[in-house]
Amino acid sequence: MWPALRRGWARRCPRCGGDRLFARFFTLRRGCDRCQLAFEVNPGDTWALWLIGDRVFIGLLIIAVFLVFRSDSWTFGVFLVVVTVVPLIWTMPHRMGVCIAVDYLVRSRWGDLAPKHTAPGPGPNGSAEDDPRP
Repeated sequence: MWPALRRGWARRCPRCGGDRLFARFFTLRRGCDRCQLAFEVNPGDTWALWLIGDRVFIGLLIIAVFLVFRSDSWTFGVFLVVVTVVPLIWTMPHRMGVCIAVDYLVRSRWGDLAPKHTAPGPGPNGSAEDDPRP
């Protein structure tokens, strides 16, 4: 479990650690070219993990602003927003990598791993006999 989460935080494939998760800062690749793992089989599989991860961070920020850092200075407020928003944006791909890793762990636990990151479907002739799916 921990190696997959560490690989996700490092923005690498959670299964083999060999390929990058993102083509750009926040553009998720289809899958790993090394081990053929599909990173997100169904679009939206990781949205709940993503929302929970963001809300925990934002909730801690709200608690800190209202209960810990009480100030009437607008400059301190701007400083606090910058100090919290910059890490939130900077760690976005890392947190998404952890979400992909958790999704991988759940799919591997339930035996729902897609063998390739190419879309399954009918073969070259378009017939059902050529379909690689069981």
